[in-house]
Amino acid sequence: MTVAPAELERQLKAAEGRVSTATRLMLEMPDDLDIRRHREADQAEVRRLTAAREAQRRTGTPPTEQEIAKAT
Repeated sequence: MTVAPAELERQLKAAEGRVSTATRLMLEMPDDLDIRRHREADQAEVRRLTAAREAQRRTGTPPTEQEIAKAT
């Protein structure tokens, strides 16, 4: 199953928002390990989705869900 470009962008924007929120929370509570772990996971998700978006631009075809999962 392929992922539409609009869906990929939506997922990327959501992940970037989560990273931003976690970063703000880390400034308020720097010792909270749970926030730090969530932020790291969301950063990895942003990297994965960014790589998938770039692959999509290079090939001109929407990536499959499997290709997105591998693009880290």
